[in-house]
Amino acid sequence: MTIHPSSPTQKNPIEILQEQVIRLNDICRLQQEQVDLLRAQNQQITQALQTITTSTEAKWLLHVKIEDIDVPFGNLVGFLLKFTFAWIPVTIILGIIYLFVLSLFGSLF
Repeated sequence: MTIHPSSPTQKNPIEILQEQVIRLNDICRLQQEQVDLLRAQNQQITQALQTITTSTEAKWLLHVKIEDIDVPFGNLVGFLLKFTFAWIPVTIILGIIYLFVLSLFGSLF
């Protein structure tokens, strides 16, 4: 006695294509709904920005003055060391460019 696996029902290629068209139409509709929602949100944001920029209180809010920065000493030393080590290759490159320009003008005169 041999057992043959049951074969799934084969669909007609036209039926498969019709199902795909239906699914693609659903996807397209959902994407269009998302696009419409995003457009509405963008319009709300634009209106809010226009309201903010035209009000007199907003002009005071857009002007910012930093009065104090609280950085621990150890963090400041670490930052300055990193800045120093990063500056070394920059000075080498600028020195090479300076020597190149100097030699170019030196050869002209």
